Amino acid sequence: MAEASTETLAQEKVALTEAKEDVALPVDAKKNGDGNATTTTVADKTGDVEKGDTSEPDVDVIERGPGAQTYSKLEFFLLFLGLSLALFVACLDQTIVSVTVPKLVTEFQTLSGLSWIFTAYLLTATPFIPSYGKLSDILGRKPVFLFAVTVFEVGSAICGAANNMTTLIIGRAVAGLGGGGIFSLVMIIIADVVPLADRPKYQGILGAVFGLSSVMGPLLGGTFTDHLSWRWCFYINLPLGIFTIFVTVFFLKLPLGSGDIRNKLKQIDYLGTFLLVAGVILLLVPLSLAGTEYEWKSGFVIGMLCACVISLSLFLLVESRFAVDPTVPLRLFRDRYIAAVLACGFFVGMAIISATVYAPIFLQVVNGETAVDAGIGTIPLIMSLVVFSLVSGAFMTFTSRYQPLLPLGAILIAVGGYLMSTLNESSSRGAQIAYFIIIGAGFGFEVQTVIVAAQATAKPEDVAIVTANTTFWQQIGSLIGVQIGSSLFTNKLTSGILEFAPNANLIWVQNNPSYIRVAPPELVPPSDVAGVITAYVKALDTVFILAIPFAAALFLVSWGVKMQKLPKGALSQGAAHGI
Repeated sequence: MAEASTETLAQEKVALTEAKEDVALPVDAKKNGDGNATTTTVADKTGDVEKGDTSEPDVDVIERGPGAQTYSKLEFFLLFLGLSLALFVACLDQTIVSVTVPKLVTEFQTLSGLSWIFTAYLLTATPFIPSYGKLSDILGRKPVFLFAVTVFEVGSAICGAANNMTTLIIGRAVAGLGGGGIFSLVMIIIADVVPLADRPKYQGILGAVFGLSSVMGPLLGGTFTDHLSWRWCFYINLPLGIFTIFVTVFFLKLPLGSGDIRNKLKQIDYLGTFLLVAGVILLLVPLSLAGTEYEWKSGFVIGMLCACVISLSLFLLVESRFAVDPTVPLRLFRDRYIAAVLACGFFVGMAIISATVYAPIFLQVVNGETAVDAGIGTIPLIMSLVVFSLVSGAFMTFTSRYQPLLPLGAILIAVGGYLMSTLNESSSRGAQIAYFIIIGAGFGFEVQTVIVAAQATAKPEDVAIVTANTTFWQQIGSLIGVQIGSSLFTNKLTSGILEFAPNANLIWVQNNPSYIRVAPPELVPPSDVAGVITAYVKALDTVFILAIPFAAALFLVSWGVKMQKLPKGALSQGAAHGI
C-alpha cells in the first residue's frame, strides 16, 4: 500500500459550512499506485500529535477527499446499530453454546468430538483476523465485511440444521471463519466513519456490547435449550445478521476504489496468509487439546508445536523478503509505540480469562448454583465491564487522553484478582459481588482503550492492519491464558481431591461442578463433599491469582504506549446528531 502524500492532503482541505441534518464525514479516499483506495478519517491524519502538543486543528476546515459521503441522523443510527448487532452475535456465538452441551450429547448420542464444538470456531476465527484487515485495504471494507457476515450466517444455519456432531462442528468452523472478520472489521469501519476525537465513545459502546454478549450467551442458551430448542442458539443469529447485511448494503458509504479486479487479487499475499493461518492453527490445536485429550509430552503435541515454529518462521521470511504487499507488514513491529499497544492487547486477553471463565465455576461449586444461575451470578462482573467501558469512552472523549486508562485498568485487574483469590466457602455474597465489580472495572478500562490507542498510534494507511492485529493478539493472549489457567487448575484440583477427598470419583468431580452437593454417594461419599469443595476453592484461588502477573505485565508495557492527545475539532456524526 503506497504511502499517503502530505502535499495531497493539504490540497484537499475544504471549508466546513454548517452541520444540520446532514453532515459530511471527514473521509479521505486516496488511490495508490495500483488504483486501489485506502480510506482514512481526518482525525487519523492529525492523530500523530506529539506529547505536550496542545494545539488544536482549525475547527472551520476539515480535510475530505473524493470519497467523502454524508449520513443523515437515521442512516448513521441504523449503520451503527447494524455494526453493533454484528459484533454482538459474533461474541455471543462464543459463549451461548456452553450450556447446550448436555442436550447435544443426548440428541446426538455421542461424546466424540464434543470439545471440537468450541475449538473449531476458534481455529477458523483467530488466524484469519490479520488477513481480513489486509483484504479490506485491497478490496474495500464493504465487500469484505459483507463476505464475513454472510459466511457467519451460513455457518449459523448449518449449525442450526445439523443432525449429527460432524455437521455441527463443520458449521462451527464456517461460522468462525466469518466471525473472525466481524471482530476486526467492525472496529475498522468505525475508524473510517467516525473521527478519532469522537471514536472513544462509540468504541466504549462496542465494549459494552462485548460485555453484554458475554453474560447473555449462557442465559439465552439456557432459555432456548430449556424452552425451545438448542437449535435456536444458532438460528438467533440469522435475523440479526440479515439486518446487518441490509444496513451495510444501503447505508455504509465507503469508497470501493477503482482498478481491475485482477490487479487487486494479485496484491493479495496468498503464501504469507497460508503460512500464518497454518502456523496459528498448528499452535491452537495443541494448546486446546494438550492436558485433556493428549499429554503435553505426547508426539502429537510436540510435533504440532514444532510444525508451528517452522510455519511461522517461513511466514516471517516471506513477509520480510518476498511479499510485495505483506499480510502483516513487519515494519509495524519496529515501531515501539505500536509494539507496546499490541503487547497491551495480548496481556489484556491473558488477564480477562482468569475471571470470566472461572468465576462461574466458583459460583457453581461454592454456592451450589446451576450453570445458568452461575451465569446470572456473574452479572455484576459483566455489568461493571459494560459501565466502565462506557466511562472510559466518556473520559477519552472529554479529556482527549487514553494512555492513563491503561495502567489504571491494570491496577484494578491486579487488585480484583488478588481479592478474588481470597474467596472461600465462607465468603459472603456481598464480598463476591464487590470483588467481581473491581476486576470488571479494570477490564472495562482496557478493552476498547487498547483499540483507540492502536488507531491513534497508527499511520492513516495502517489503521486497518493495526486494528486487526490488535484484535488478533488479544485473541491469542486469551487462548494462551486459557491454557495456562486450565493446566494450573487441573493440576491443583487433582492434587486437592487426592488430599481432601480421596474417595471421590475424580473424573466425575471435574466434569460436574454444579452437582457436587447432590452427587450420587457412590461417586462422591457425603463425607467427602466438603473436601471436594475445598479442593475446588484452592484450585480456583490459584487461577484467580494469575491475574496479578498478567496485570503486572500489562501495567509495565502500558507505559510504552504513546502519550498524546486525541485531536479535537473534527466534526463527528455522533456529535452532529446528538448521539
